Amino acid sequence: MGSALAQHLPLCFSQVSCYTKKELDICDPDLSRRVLEKDRPSHVINAAALCQMEVCEKEALRSYEVNAVAPGFWAEICAQRDISFVHLSTDYVFGGARTRPYSEEDAVEPLSVYAKDKRVGEERVLSFPQHLVLRLAWVYGWGGKTFMSRLPELLAKEQSLEVATGRRGSSLYAPHGAKVLAALIHRQASGLFHVVNRGEVDWIRFARECQRQMWEAGLSMNSCHLKEVPLGQFGSLQARRPDYSVLSTAKMEGLLNEEMPSWEEALSDYLKLWHSRCMEG
Repeated sequence: MGSALAQHLPLCFSQVSCYTKKELDICDPDLSRRVLEKDRPSHVINAAALCQMEVCEKEALRSYEVNAVAPGFWAEICAQRDISFVHLSTDYVFGGARTRPYSEEDAVEPLSVYAKDKRVGEERVLSFPQHLVLRLAWVYGWGGKTFMSRLPELLAKEQSLEVATGRRGSSLYAPHGAKVLAALIHRQASGLFHVVNRGEVDWIRFARECQRQMWEAGLSMNSCHLKEVPLGQFGSLQARRPDYSVLSTAKMEGLLNEEMPSWEEALSDYLKLWHSRCMEG
């Protein structure tokens, strides 16, 4: 998501400064203050997080520092300087007991260390009325390390692929999220919004649709066999995840008066970019 923002925001704003994890440790208070004093921005966007959920389970103190304490600290020092702070959160704050899309008003029930810490981060940021929190879900894009980001490459190279089943949620193509974030800033929005592509999806549906679109576009790929495996059989996934975490985008779409593209349309956009980058490389 940070990469997508770094590419899109300079098209929308006159001056944008971007910092990598190596350049700016958001958990370093003194460095954080120095950066704010140097750049004097009107808005700060926090795209940093410790989001490897299994790592968060093992390193709970580190997760709390990055996902809860640091966003709260940044929200406070930005409020002191009359700077709007934009924080990115997650659909995993929900428990998954529902069968209809979650709205921003629905009660949360975080199940994992990661989700609990992200919820604390949300609360601390939203305690300042000028700030903005966006809940994202299953983010993917060029250069990403997530399953959805790597899927076209996997389908192009592998003979068979195990795909987890049993969870339903929303997905977000990162450039679409960056566009919405910029639009919300222009509208001077504050509070909590869900930002995902329209429609309910699961990993196997996403993989099959990706496979279908690649075939129709004539993109090079193996006759990859997709093997459905229940999520619980992936032994490396220890952190609890909600079975259902589809997000409603009605609030965001109502404010911007524009519908988000569907997850199928978003996947098509990604495959076009993926193909062009592969041709360049």
